[in-house]
Amino acid sequence: MDRYLEAGPITRYLQNRAEEARYLSWIPPAAYFNKGYLTSQKPEDWAALLLGRAVLFRLHDALGYSPIQLPRYWSYIRATNRLPVYYNAAVLQLPSLKDLRLLGVRYVIGAQGVGLPPGLSGSMVASERGSDLYQVAGSEPRVSVLSRWTRVPGGVEALRAVRDVSFDPGTSAVVEGEPGFSAAGKRGELAGSATYRETVPEDISITASASAPSVVVVRNAWDGGWSATVDGRPAPLLRTDYFLQGVAIPSGTHEI
Repeated sequence: MDRYLEAGPITRYLQNRAEEARYLSWIPPAAYFNKGYLTSQKPEDWAALLLGRAVLFRLHDALGYSPIQLPRYWSYIRATNRLPVYYNAAVLQLPSLKDLRLLGVRYVIGAQGVGLPPGLSGSMVASERGSDLYQVAGSEPRVSVLSRWTRVPGGVEALRAVRDVSFDPGTSAVVEGEPGFSAAGKRGELAGSATYRETVPEDISITASASAPSVVVVRNAWDGGWSATVDGRPAPLLRTDYFLQGVAIPSGTHEI
């Protein structure tokens, strides 16, 4: 038990990067098991931070094994997998760069000697007992400020839109609801920047600066219990990119 509770090199590296250190693990062949990493519980598996071990160290894991998963997140994970995934498991059998960008994942833990999934690139930043930690090239931050978006009437259309091969979550958003103004950004144009602070998982503070009216995409799962304010005034929390949060802001610098 003492060894299980001890933070190793991979854990310490992620701890030092706070909110921007969201990660997922990709350890084949267990990644292709229809119940995910449920049986990966031996000491040699511990460094991969599977099965909710991240909770012990206050890390940000994008996947896991839990009986409670929000419906939109649950259905996105299953839609993007090629093989069936059973009830409680949340695993990406072959994660794409789009998957990682939508989930706000910056780091991938892989098995030593295997490397990253096909189509991904990055640099190895830490190693520990059979596992390597990679920082992924082309990842998206926890928050993006985007002046281009497409409105859709509901979840079916939103899921279809984010899974379309032409969709780029780094330059545009898919929005359900009314932002309050029209999208005016140009393709490939970044509208601004944002900083993300999390005192507890339920209390997020964002400072966002935008050169045009924008949607601030927060890569946390949307749920009906969340509310938002902009500069202290209540603001709609939009379902964005099918399962994420979004807040519309006018141009300028604002506190969300």
